[in-house]
Amino acid sequence: MLSRNGNRYSESAWSQEQTFQLATCLLFLCGFATLVVSQAVSLALGLMVVPLVFFSYKMGPRPLSLGRQVLLLLAVVLFMLLDYLLLSSFVEGTVHLLLLAGLLKLYGRSNDKDYSIVYLISLGFLLVASAYTISAVFLASLMIWVTLAIFTLLLFESRRAYRDNAGAAFSLTSYLKMTAGVALLIALIAIPIFVLIPRTSLGFFPPDHNPNQQLSGFSDHVNLGDLGRIIENSATVMRVQVDRPPGELPPDLKWRGITLSGFTGRGWVNPSQNRDRLRWSEEDQIFLVPRSRRSQEDLLRQRVVTELPSPMVFGASPAVALRSGARFQRFFYDQSLNLYRASAQPGSYTVFSDLISHRERINAARQGRLPDRFMRPYLQLPPNLNSRIRDLAQDISFGERSDLGKALLIEEYLRGNYGYSLENRSALADDPLTHFLFVGLVGHCEFFATAQAVMMRTLGIPSRVVNGFRKGEYNEWSGHFVVRQSDAHSWAEGYFPGAGWVEFDPTPPAPVNASSYPVRMAGQLLQALDIFWSEIVTFDQMKQIGLIQSVIISLRRALIWLLETPQALKQLLSAWWKGIHARYDLALQASFWLLLLSLAAWTAYRYRRYLRAFLKKRILGSHTAEIAPEYYLEMLDLLERKGLPRESWETPAEFAARVGRRLGSAAPSRITQLYYSSRYGRQPLSEEDFSLIQESLRSLRALA
Repeated sequence: MLSRNGNRYSESAWSQEQTFQLATCLLFLCGFATLVVSQAVSLALGLMVVPLVFFSYKMGPRPLSLGRQVLLLLAVVLFMLLDYLLLSSFVEGTVHLLLLAGLLKLYGRSNDKDYSIVYLISLGFLLVASAYTISAVFLASLMIWVTLAIFTLLLFESRRAYRDNAGAAFSLTSYLKMTAGVALLIALIAIPIFVLIPRTSLGFFPPDHNPNQQLSGFSDHVNLGDLGRIIENSATVMRVQVDRPPGELPPDLKWRGITLSGFTGRGWVNPSQNRDRLRWSEEDQIFLVPRSRRSQEDLLRQRVVTELPSPMVFGASPAVALRSGARFQRFFYDQSLNLYRASAQPGSYTVFSDLISHRERINAARQGRLPDRFMRPYLQLPPNLNSRIRDLAQDISFGERSDLGKALLIEEYLRGNYGYSLENRSALADDPLTHFLFVGLVGHCEFFATAQAVMMRTLGIPSRVVNGFRKGEYNEWSGHFVVRQSDAHSWAEGYFPGAGWVEFDPTPPAPVNASSYPVRMAGQLLQALDIFWSEIVTFDQMKQIGLIQSVIISLRRALIWLLETPQALKQLLSAWWKGIHARYDLALQASFWLLLLSLAAWTAYRYRRYLRAFLKKRILGSHTAEIAPEYYLEMLDLLERKGLPRESWETPAEFAARVGRRLGSAAPSRITQLYYSSRYGRQPLSEEDFSLIQESLRSLRALA
C-alpha cells in the first residue's frame, strides 16, 4: 500500500499512521469540546467544528506551499482585527483566533512542528475553558483530554520509528495499555500534589451579569416586581449542608438573606449603612452574632457554598455564630442584624443557627409598650399611601384586641383571598401595592410580604420584609440542599414584646411541576459530582489544616484505643466470666471436664500407635518384633492422611518406593526396611533404630 508521499508502508505501518492521524484530530476536537462544555463558546459553533475536523482527517496531511501560507496568514490577521473590533470581546476573539489557526494547521499539517502547534492550540482551548468553569462535567472532559493527549504523544514519538521500519508490526492494544498505565501514574502523582497545594480563586473571567439582577437577599434596595424575574431563573445560587437529617428540620425552613425596613411605595430599601465587625471568640473559634440567644442543644450547623457573587450571609434564622473556610475572612453586621462577608466572591462559610419554632415565638408574645427605637424605622410609611390599604387592614382585624392576633388575621386573609402568579402586572402600575390588593388580586411572594408588612404598620405593629430563599431541593447523593434562583422568596416579620421578631408568610403555595423519578435522580447525581469537584478545586489552606488536624486527632484516638483496649477487654472478660461462673457454675464444671476428656480421648486416638509402642516396650517389655508393626502402621496412617493410601496389590517395598518417589523422601523405605528386618528377620531394634524411625516419621509429617 502506498502512502500519499509515495513511500511504501506495510499494512502494520499504515495502521500506525492512520491511528496517529485519528488521535491528532480527536485531541484537537476534545480540546475545543471543553470550551463548549464550559459555555465559553456556543453549542452551534461546536457543532460546526465537528465536520471540519472530520474532513481534515479524511483528507489526510496536505502540505501547503509558501505562497498559500502567506495568504492564509494575512487572512487570519484580517479576521482577527475585524473580530476584535466589530464582532466579539477580547476573550471570544482569542478563542476564534485559536480555532482558525488550529484548523489551518490541521488541514496543512506536514511535519512534526505542525503537529506540535496543533497540540499546543488544543491545550490552549483547555486552559481557556478552565477559567470559565469548575464543574464536574469539565472534570470529565479534562480526564478524556489528558488520556487522549498521552495516547497521541506516544504515537507521535514512535511515528518515525515505524516509518524507518516499514515491516514492524503495530499493536493498538499495547498502546492502549501503555496509555492507561501512564495515566494512572500521573493520577497517583498529581492527586497528592493537588491536595497539598491550596487554591485561592475559581477563575480569571468574571461572569457577564449583574449580580443585583440575579440574586435575592443581596441588595439594600428592591423594587416590587424584581423578584418575579429572578424566580423564573433556575440557576444554582448556593448549596447548603446541614448536620441533621432532612426529616428533623422544620418544614418551612428558609435561608435568610437581608431585612428591608424602608418602604418607598414602589419597593423596599435598607437605611442601615453602618456596619460593625462581629466579635471573634477565641474559646469557640467562631464569630459571635450580638443579641442572639445561644442554645447548644438546638444549634443547627449549616455549611454554605455560594456559586454567585454576593456579600450577604445566608442561613437559617436566627444565626448566632459564623465560621469561614477562607483564611482571614471577616464578618460584619448592621443595625438590623443583617450579616455580611468581607468578600463578595463565591466561597464557603459555616452558619450556626438557634432554631426557634414559629409556635414558640407566638406563645412567647405578650402585650406591652414597644421601645421608642422600634417605633421609627419599622413603622415608617410613605406619605402618599392609599387610605384603602389602611381601611382594609382595620376591616380584617376588626374585633381583635392583641397585635399578634391582628397580624395572624392579615396573614390568613392574604393567603386565602389572593392567588399566586409570576406575572408582574401590578409592578407596572403607578401604585403597585394598591393595584395588587384591589385590582390584580394575584402576584408573587414579594407583593404578599409587602402587603403583610404595610398593613401591620398601619395598625401600629413594627414590621419589615425579609428576602432570602426557600430551603430548596435535597440531594440524596451529596447530602446538600441545592438552592436555585427559582427558590427566591420574600416574607414579613413583625416585632412583639417577649417574642421578638415573628415570621409571617402570607404567600399561598405555588404550583409545582414535579419531574419524573429517573430524571430527578439523574440530575441529583450530576449535582453530587459537581459538588465533589467543587470541594476539590476549593481545597484551600484552612481545609488543609482541618484535614491534617482531623488525621492527627484520629491517629491519637486510635493510639489511645490500642493502649486502653487490652485492659478494657480484660476487665470485660473478667466481669463476664464472674457473671457466667456465678450463674452456671455446675454446668461450667461439667463442660470443662467433658472438654478435657474429649481432648484426652482425641489425643489417645491420634497417637495410639506411639502409646501402644511405648506400653509394649517400656512397661510390658515386649520384643522388638512386636513393637515394629506399630511404627509401620503409624507410617501407613500418616501417608493415608496425606492422600497416599497403600493399594491392595502393592507389597510394602513397592508402596515405599512409590510414595518415596512421590514425596522425594527416603523415609518410607527406611521405616519399611527396619520393619522387614524386625518383623520377619527377627532382628532386634536398637536405640539408634528407634531414633531413626521417629526422625523419619517427623520428616514425613513435615512434608506437604
